[in-house]
Amino acid sequence: MSSEAVHADVAHLPSLPSYDKWLHDSTFAAQRWEADSGLYVAPPSVLLIMRETESSLDRVYEDEETLTEGLNCRHAQTRLILIQPAFSWGKLLVTRSCMALIVKHLSPLPTLIDLLHTFGARNKPLNESAGGFGCSQDNDGQSSEICYLLKCVEENKRGHVDHPWSIRHFIVYERYEVNENSSDFLLINPYATRMLTEKLIQLRDETANLPSRTKLHLTMLSACTSNWTAYVSWLEAQLYPLTTKAFVSRDATRDGSSDQSGMPLEPADMQLLQITQEKLIQAQHLLELNHMTFAALRDCFRAVEQTENSTMKTTLETQHLHHLIVRIELEAKRVVSLLTRATAAGNLMQNLISSRSLQTLYESSNTGAKIAQLAQEDNRIMLALSREGRRDGRTLKTITVLTLAYLPASFVSTLLSMGYISVQNTDGHISLRFQAEIVVFAVLTAIFLAITFGLWLTLDLLKSRREDALNGIKHVDFEKARSP
Repeated sequence: MSSEAVHADVAHLPSLPSYDKWLHDSTFAAQRWEADSGLYVAPPSVLLIMRETESSLDRVYEDEETLTEGLNCRHAQTRLILIQPAFSWGKLLVTRSCMALIVKHLSPLPTLIDLLHTFGARNKPLNESAGGFGCSQDNDGQSSEICYLLKCVEENKRGHVDHPWSIRHFIVYERYEVNENSSDFLLINPYATRMLTEKLIQLRDETANLPSRTKLHLTMLSACTSNWTAYVSWLEAQLYPLTTKAFVSRDATRDGSSDQSGMPLEPADMQLLQITQEKLIQAQHLLELNHMTFAALRDCFRAVEQTENSTMKTTLETQHLHHLIVRIELEAKRVVSLLTRATAAGNLMQNLISSRSLQTLYESSNTGAKIAQLAQEDNRIMLALSREGRRDGRTLKTITVLTLAYLPASFVSTLLSMGYISVQNTDGHISLRFQAEIVVFAVLTAIFLAITFGLWLTLDLLKSRREDALNGIKHVDFEKARSP
């Protein structure tokens, strides 16, 4: 829906009822009413059901005209208006204009306007921690209103092994007219639980022995309470293996051994425990919200008993509500007990993991000290070897100097002893005489020097090519190993 269409739609909406300015924030309620946060569907996508207790048929309204006629025409003392979201996180299947007609007809408490915004289109679970309750009676006691939000859990049937349960909520609003002895119920997300769905179908199919308005409220409360025991049991089942790991796993530092028999304890177990604790804290909060709502309803029922001089039937219904409150309290205490166990197991896990980390650090330190000691011994050996090498180097230096001193004399003596050069002394004059064979000697020496140098170059080239070929093969094998 475009922004122009939204503003046009808001412009013709009926104004909210005039609330007591000392008790309610009318300005905030009007702002919440006009806010568009993906709450309603665009026309004509409407699926609004009105169910009357004396009729076996549901009336479905898909436009404003037929809805206006249905609201103004009463066929039974108790009517239920059912509005369902498109899906868990989807918009309500009602347009803003149709919802405006319902608000105009019921003149509800601002609590209902506020709680409506716990629904609407979104892409993540929001408002799961929200709660709300409102109760009002006019000055002459001819009409009263009750509005509240109930939290429930239901198996989501999505095949999620990690978390097969979903947190859901639904709104219950009732406007009761004393003179007409008639009630209008507005249920938002009435099919949140399987039990409530079955009870609504049963209410449609049966026309005799219809429940009273108080019993209808008790039906809503029983429906939101039905699965909490199973959900808390599932949380306990998730917690049990983690606490077992914490209590069975041995601390190696306690007896000085490295044997860690029992179930292995990993840091990931600590994360799973924290996740379970978060779910338990959420369950505790939601149960507390339901408990406060149940207690407030009990006070409302008791007020009705005192003002209307009710019969024993109403008293029994109030007692049943008390039993539901006790059931909620028992589940809440069970969650508190599980939270205490989870906290104790978490502390123990943390201590065990810290102890093992310290033990590992101690062993690593000892290993590092031993390695440092070995390195120190190696350094001493290398220092001794370097000193020996230094002494050997000095000896080689001395030999080299002596060799260089005698090498020219040895070369000259060898050359003179070959007979190619002779020394002559004529009348006190010393002269050198070269033989003709010295040319042959020089040529052969040059040839053999060239051959030797050529063989050395050839062998060095062949060796280089062989090494390059081996390196190429290794590189190809490495690339094949890297390729997927």
